[in-house]
Amino acid sequence: MELYLVRHGAAADATDPQWANDRDRPLTPQGVKRFRREARGLAALGAGVEVMLSSPCRRAWRTAELLAEDAGWPAPVECAALEPGRPPAEVLAALQPYSSSTAVALVGHEPSMHQLASYLLTSETQHAAIEFRKGSVARLQLDESLRPVSAEMPEAVQKAVARIGENCEPALTTVMFMAGAGGSLRAGVTENPIRLTRSIKEALVRVTSGGAPVYIWPGGGITYMVDVAAMPDNAFGYVPTPAIVAPIEFTMRLDDYRDLGGHMGSVRPVEEVIEQLQVTAPRMGNG
Repeated sequence: MELYLVRHGAAADATDPQWANDRDRPLTPQGVKRFRREARGLAALGAGVEVMLSSPCRRAWRTAELLAEDAGWPAPVECAALEPGRPPAEVLAALQPYSSSTAVALVGHEPSMHQLASYLLTSETQHAAIEFRKGSVARLQLDESLRPVSAEMPEAVQKAVARIGENCEPALTTVMFMAGAGGSLRAGVTENPIRLTRSIKEALVRVTSGGAPVYIWPGGGITYMVDVAAMPDNAFGYVPTPAIVAPIEFTMRLDDYRDLGGHMGSVRPVEEVIEQLQVTAPRMGNG
């Protein structure tokens, strides 16, 4: 037997005084809308039953009706054993007359649904930590004695799981470093530091930190944030101020650098810098 355990959809607040009798609490409009989608999803997965037993409480009964309307399941049959607080033994006794059915659905409440699932799987109501949110559906395969047995995942469900797995990306934990470029740093770039700040705001200057792209915060000065994982190893230093220091680069056209008052006498062609590095780099011996 395929056994489907269904918790009712989202219902009206139990503390609302207009629902003094808890049995009368209805599904919310949003709860109906969401569960209709779930019912259609079950139909798309090929899930069907021969018998559907439901708690007579209004919220559960309406959930069962939605399964009949949108999933094509049979009309619900009232089952007092599925009312809130009933033990798993009573539910199994109520299920016994349908043991020859190939597929049965039980529509009920929490904590009864997860207790029943745990009882079937472990013979104890609390051993299996199963979370049954509103509108949740669980499928178990049972033998003739109503004991769970292993079963292959239905093909339609396998496809859905494979698609979910295909779209799962690895989790990432990183550190965002936030810092500011003070006046003395900017003076090392230009004779008039405010021009550098304005050129950055006007997108004439690209700012990076260790080659990694940065986010420039709005407002005065140059305050930026960078993903540490995108920076090279050993990019950070320390000074006795105390302070952590990080590399920062300003990239721009040569004409723009001249216009903002840059130290043109210190400008060197890239080829010259590379050649100098090659000359000064230590050579490795053979021994």
